[in-house]
Amino acid sequence: MPNNARKYCAGYLISVMIPLDGLELAECVLPHVEAFIERFKVSDVMLVRVEPPEPTYQGFPTPAYSEMLVEREAAKKSLAHEYLNQVVERLKDDGTLFHVEVIVGKEAESLIDYAEASDIDLILIGENMGSH
Repeated sequence: MPNNARKYCAGYLISVMIPLDGLELAECVLPHVEAFIERFKVSDVMLVRVEPPEPTYQGFPTPAYSEMLVEREAAKKSLAHEYLNQVVERLKDDGTLFHVEVIVGKEAESLIDYAEASDIDLILIGENMGSH
């Protein structure tokens, strides 16, 4: 029996990924997350946000330009981490570990890659995800 099949046979889910883009419409999934946590005794919840990469210069970038891109990306990631940590505070539940992850890349591909690499059992997505 595959490893994932044993998780489902036990009657509960082990890990859930929640992609959030910072918009209120995507957060409509949060009440469902709380219900899943309670009903299925979810042990791990991964809140994930994908930030698009900074546009790159089409010529020979100067060191100052490259440094500026790194700083802008770091600032975006910091704000995204702060947002996800605020969501965690709203969802806190005894017995469930919450993790936050900010990924830089293309939204759909990055979420799929992260879910596969992290052995995610279920992805709960709000209405707005993937529409921009």
